[in-house]
Parts: sequence; C-alpha cells; structure tokens
Amino acid sequence: MSYFRLKLAVGFFMLTLGLVTLGLTGYLLYQKGVFDQKYHFQFTTPSAQSFKVGMPLLLSGFEVGYIDDIHLTETGLVNLRFYVNETNRKWITENSRLILKKPLIGSPYIEILSDRSSPLLADGSDVEMTVSDDINDIIIKLEPTVNQLIAIVEDFSLITEQVSNPEGALFQTLGHLEVIIRDLKESPSFVSSLTGNPEDGQTLSDTLNTTQASIKELQKTILGVSGLVENLNAAIVVPSKDIMTQVSTILTDVTLKLNTLESTVQALGGTDQDILILKQQLLKSVEKTNQLIDKIDYMMQDENSNRLELP
Repeated sequence: MSYFRLKLAVGFFMLTLGLVTLGLTGYLLYQKGVFDQKYHFQFTTPSAQSFKVGMPLLLSGFEVGYIDDIHLTETGLVNLRFYVNETNRKWITENSRLILKKPLIGSPYIEILSDRSSPLLADGSDVEMTVSDDINDIIIKLEPTVNQLIAIVEDFSLITEQVSNPEGALFQTLGHLEVIIRDLKESPSFVSSLTGNPEDGQTLSDTLNTTQASIKELQKTILGVSGLVENLNAAIVVPSKDIMTQVSTILTDVTLKLNTLESTVQALGGTDQDILILKQQLLKSVEKTNQLIDKIDYMMQDENSNRLELP
C-alpha cells in the first residue's frame, strides 16, 4: 500500500470515528431532553433553606423537572424557578401543587401533585408550594398525648399525696372502720342476739378479722407508694440539685482564680524592665566570679604569687 493510500485510510477512519462519536453524543443528549423546549414555572417561599439549584422535582418517584434559579426578591421572599421539558409539561396544570417534604430520615425533596383534569398551566406562571415537615408533624401528633400523660402524672401525684396523708379522709375512714370492727369482735353475742343464730357471731368475727388484716395491708401499701415517691425525690431530684450547686461553686472558684492569674500576668508584664535590669546585674556578678576563679587558679599554679586582687 502506498503512503498516499495509507494516509487516506487513516483520515477516513478518523473522520468516521468522529462522526460516530458526535452522533452518539447527540443521541444521548436528545434522549436526555437537552434539545427539547423547556417550560419555566416559579414559586415563592419565605426561606431558601432546603432548596438548591439542580434540585429535582419528583412525580411518583420520577424526576420530571429541576430547579435552575434561586434569588431573593425586593420583599425579602425567595423566588425559585424550575423547568420541565415538552414531555413532562403535561403534569403542570392549573390545579397542580408542589410539596416540599422533609422526611425524618433523608434529604428534603419536592413532589408534584398533578391534576390532569385541569388545563395546562401557562409558561412562566406561579405554582402553589406547601411544606410538609415530618418532624413537626410527629411533634404535633404527639403533643396531645404528651399533655395527657403529664396530666395523668400530676393527678397520680396528687392522689398519692392525698391518700398517703395520715390525716386524710381515707386514713380516717379506715380508722373508723377499724374501731367498728374491733367493737363488733368484742361483742359477738350482740350479733347473735340480733340474728337468733349463735354461729353468726363467730362467722362475723372471722370475717372481721380478715377485713382488719386487709385494711392493714392496704395502709402498708399506701405508705409504700408514698415512700417510693419520697425515695425518688431523695435519690434523683435532691442529688441532682446538690451536684448543680457544687458545679456552680467550682465554676465560681475557677473564675476567681482566673481573675487572680490575670492580675499576676498583668503585674509581671509591667515589671519587664525590672527583670531586665536584674538579669544584667546577675550577668555582671557571674563575670566577676569567673574572673576571681581564674585568678585563684593562676595563684595555685604560680607559687611565687602570694597576692590576690579582688575585682
């Protein structure tokens, strides 16, 4: 094969490869709807939080539109614009609504609620937007239940306080009942005389003994519940209060120490010149001491020298 034919074959191959690549790229862009006509719509919210450019709009889990512009208006509101292509324009009608959903787990997303029975919405029109916050919805739903539980706990605490009061009506009633039972037990003949049957007195006495034991158990139970409440207060509430008091005391002490340290640092900062003078004096003393040591060494080496001149 000649050189000319080789160049021609290579050029033809490169041209074919380029055309195929260009055609494949165009086909992919066409399938993505890049060349489709876009229809823009907008909505307004008080805040841009949870929104971003490129955020998709979902319909039954499918992406049918995207946010392409977010800007602040002169009134302080946030205007957001989104677009859909020709294929998905049918979902944006006059009665369509947008819902921003904030799930408890996961990122926020926009869902389209479409009404196909209404006419198509004109290009550039506004769409109604609502916000669905799962966390706030849960709080709103649980709030009545929590309030009821709080009311029940308060009522239970009040009932426990009243029932466990030795001077309360229940204890007084039980005391009166116990007196009546004791009197009836001591006079079984009185019951026998009323009924005409001697065995009725003994039967009533046994019944009263059982009743009296039950009353004592009830009193113990009531006092036990009261003690439980007191132990709860002593075991949790009071220690917690003491711990907070200790923490407050420690923090106060640390604050005082920090103030003292700050004063000391400031005082040291103000005496930098004095420290420099003292350092110079010490250096001079060290130099003189070294001179004296050198002279002593010289005298020890020279026996003829018997005089030592001090600096």
